[in-house]
Amino acid sequence: MSYRALLNLTCTVERATVTRDDRGRDVIAWAAVATGLPCALLPISARDEQREHGLALDADFKLLVEPTSDIRPEPAASVPGAQPDRILIGDAVFLVRSVADPSGRGKCKVAWLRRQI
Repeated sequence: MSYRALLNLTCTVERATVTRDDRGRDVIAWAAVATGLPCALLPISARDEQREHGLALDADFKLLVEPTSDIRPEPAASVPGAQPDRILIGDAVFLVRSVADPSGRGKCKVAWLRRQI
């Protein structure tokens, strides 16, 4: 079985553009930078916790994509207003936490994702 045969889903990669409104607040607009990208989604862990507005579930996943896919991780905290890429698979939205093989020289690129439900 080839590696590509494991990529049984497709996803959309969205990237944020942050601007400021006339009150100085960040305004985030999302735009697709890749659609129909072959991928595989693997669950890693899930945990729930009580938050101010009720119970929240955080779920972590591993995403496998082609090594040349343009997926960017969470930016450094020193970049004000910067956002990580987000991945859409069906109705689910995931935030990219980190990416392995950013050089694109391996057989696949791995992105660690978080979904808040």
